[in-house]
Amino acid sequence: MPSRKSSLIDSSRSMSLSIEALANIGSFQWDAETDQLEWSEHLYEIYGYEPYSVPLSFDFFLSHLEGENRQQFLNALYANTATGTEYQFEEYITRKDGSKAILLSSIKPVLNTQNKLIKVLGVCRDVTELRKKDQQLINQKAFFRKILDELPVHVTVKDPNFKFKLLNKSFIKSLISPDIELNGDQELDGHNILSAPMEIQDQMELKDQEALKSGTEVKFNAWIPNTDGEDRLYTIIKKTLVDENNDGRDLLTVGWDRTDEYKLEQALRDNEERLSVATNGGKLAIIDWELKSGKVKANDIYFDMIGKNRANYVPSFDAFSNTIVYPDDRDLVIETMQCIFKDKPETYEVEYRVNHPEKDFIWLSHKGTLILKDDEPYRIVAVLQDITYRKKYEDEITRSNERLNNIIQTAPGVVFRFTPEIGMPALSLSHQITKLTEYTSEDFYPHGAIKFEELINEHDRYMNREIMMKSINQDKSEFQNSFRIKTKSGTEKWIWMKAQITKREIDNLVLEGFLVDITDQVNAEDRVISAALQAEDNQRQRISEEIHDGVQQTLISALMGLQHLSETIKEKAPEIMGQYQMALNTLKSGVEETRGIAHSIMPKSIEDFGLIETIEQVIDQLNTNTITNFTFYENLGEERLSRSIEISLYRIFQEAITNINKHANASEVIVQISKSKHVIQMNIEDNGDGFDYGNIDQLKVGFGLASMKSRAGSLSGIVEISSSPNQGTTIWVEVPVSN
Repeated sequence: MPSRKSSLIDSSRSMSLSIEALANIGSFQWDAETDQLEWSEHLYEIYGYEPYSVPLSFDFFLSHLEGENRQQFLNALYANTATGTEYQFEEYITRKDGSKAILLSSIKPVLNTQNKLIKVLGVCRDVTELRKKDQQLINQKAFFRKILDELPVHVTVKDPNFKFKLLNKSFIKSLISPDIELNGDQELDGHNILSAPMEIQDQMELKDQEALKSGTEVKFNAWIPNTDGEDRLYTIIKKTLVDENNDGRDLLTVGWDRTDEYKLEQALRDNEERLSVATNGGKLAIIDWELKSGKVKANDIYFDMIGKNRANYVPSFDAFSNTIVYPDDRDLVIETMQCIFKDKPETYEVEYRVNHPEKDFIWLSHKGTLILKDDEPYRIVAVLQDITYRKKYEDEITRSNERLNNIIQTAPGVVFRFTPEIGMPALSLSHQITKLTEYTSEDFYPHGAIKFEELINEHDRYMNREIMMKSINQDKSEFQNSFRIKTKSGTEKWIWMKAQITKREIDNLVLEGFLVDITDQVNAEDRVISAALQAEDNQRQRISEEIHDGVQQTLISALMGLQHLSETIKEKAPEIMGQYQMALNTLKSGVEETRGIAHSIMPKSIEDFGLIETIEQVIDQLNTNTITNFTFYENLGEERLSRSIEISLYRIFQEAITNINKHANASEVIVQISKSKHVIQMNIEDNGDGFDYGNIDQLKVGFGLASMKSRAGSLSGIVEISSSPNQGTTIWVEVPVSN
């Protein structure tokens, strides 16, 4: 029979589940150290799973987040983990059945005394329907606002105190500022925001008062300068808006710019004069061809254009096509005329060359209008313009494009255009991509199914995206990185990537640059570095043994011999006892110094006691002799690793600690070594100055970083380095247990 305490617990749990279900809320807890994730039963239901039906992990949770939202969540978690700050985050998830949902989560990171993340607690609320309703309201308001803003007329609403309650975009851009963005709900004093002079604003206010006082529509014309200082003619209507009780409340003003209409009316009055000015100023030739009689009328510019004298040249189509048109373009002109007579288009365009007595030829743009009479071609009126300069410019552009294409085709690497979205969709790839990856350019997304980012080694992919996104977020113009890819046949290659970050359209970024195969260079460097490191280790071993077994033993023997003389000197020559003691102390210091030198060159404790005890000794010395606090965690205990693994991990540790002491200015350093079934991991993290890893030339990294990577690579392992200015540095090493 259940106890009263058990019944109370069950009752409390049932009530908690009921409350979560009613409020559509779920809770979770993630243990960062064990990666154990716990969900409440209702959170399972929100994600579309039966309670406790699937194994939970942090990666399982991340797999449900959509696209950029996943990276945004990680960024928010990392940012708030540093301080343990509680924060809210909207998660865009995909449920088990593929449907989408939006969760509003309140998240609390829990840190230990070393400010290390140990747990993350949170409560999630399903706000999918709420967001849909919010979006509907936003869309309705935006739709109304868009209609208002798209109107070509100016629309404003003022309250009885003449403060603006509503202004559409046309009014704002024309009469306030072309760059200003105002909230439609703001109340703004017209005298403070309009660009027009105060005397014009005062006149407008008199019209406002007239409309409000009379309650009738007021219509008038007014010249008002726009934001460019140009006077524009507006027709304006002012009318009071009344409520259901017929009480005047607000003032509606509608105005439209009729300057162009007014100017057109003016232009029509002196059309002949304007036409003459236009043709002469623009050097436009005008021809009027009466098709039935064959007569052609032309202005003076036409004769100048073809290099003929009006007095001794009678224009006609036959004379034009046979003697004026450049021989290679005669068929084009004749075919164009035949198509016009057959298809009867209202307008047509053609470009061709004509002979000229002072030049080989000139290019003409010919734009004409066909006039019909009784549905038959009757007359052609055309405008001709000399476009020789434009054609030369276009030819030069074509030649430049051809030269650029030749450079791209002969480049030693792949010329690419990617977008920075997940997967790095390819906008264009030069033909060298096939040699590099064994895939054609058409195989890559969005044309094909292969996403370039999927070819990048799993360990390099995250680092490359981090460098790329950091460069974009910091508005940098370019970035570079090196990484490994796997080709279609499974071959691994090292690639160097350099990209320019270009904004082609609003909020549309494009990456343009080169991909270069540096596999041979990396392999050559690895061989050189590995040989150098092996030679260094052998030399260190030899020197360490010579110091330990030779110099140190000799010094120890001399020390012991001098110590035996202590009593004799004290009795027979006490006056030199001080000098003797000083010499003895100097010899002792020499013994200790040679022991330290031998230890730093090749710690004998690695051979005798193993990696863990050696690192513990080094950290004890560091904590004694430096102001930096070093903390060491490990799970190997007294277990020994192979000699090659222990020496390589110690050398990577030694290089990292040397760099920290020289450059980091860190107050805290955490070193962790852990062994699982198949791999050994070492993590060295400091809170120092850090550096911009994205700015390092990946083709010219320093020997220190290269040696660390080479040592790990010699064990079929990897080294990853993560750092940011003022954010410290983390070095992560992973090598397999079996080598």
